[in-house]
Amino acid sequence: MRIDDPVTYNPFGWRVAEIADAATGHIRRLELVESLLICEAEELVLGRRHVTIVHGDPDALADSLHLTEFYDTVACLASAAEWSRARGTCDFITVTFAGPDAERMILLVVAAAVRANPGWWKVTERPYPDVV
Repeated sequence: MRIDDPVTYNPFGWRVAEIADAATGHIRRLELVESLLICEAEELVLGRRHVTIVHGDPDALADSLHLTEFYDTVACLASAAEWSRARGTCDFITVTFAGPDAERMILLVVAAAVRANPGWWKVTERPYPDVV
């Protein structure tokens, strides 16, 4: 089940992917990190709030099922929001909310992630995982 809308533009995804690419040169990587900060500031001005959960790519069925349960919770929260965007990879998910309830929705996702965390997840109120 998808919990995101693939046509909603995500200004962070391609930048994070390019930074992670081993073929990306040092200067280009620095430019991308700088542009991530600018994008984050633009989103904050628009009233968008973010939380990223780095959970890793599950390699056991039990871990996969646990992650699916967490994603179901995120999907319920996202569907109740005025505006949301969920994006990520097999290693992380970033959920973004906008509207008058954005801060409350972020707190609910953080609380759900803390409850679901098996001990190695990293939860940050940022629009992307650590890239440098």
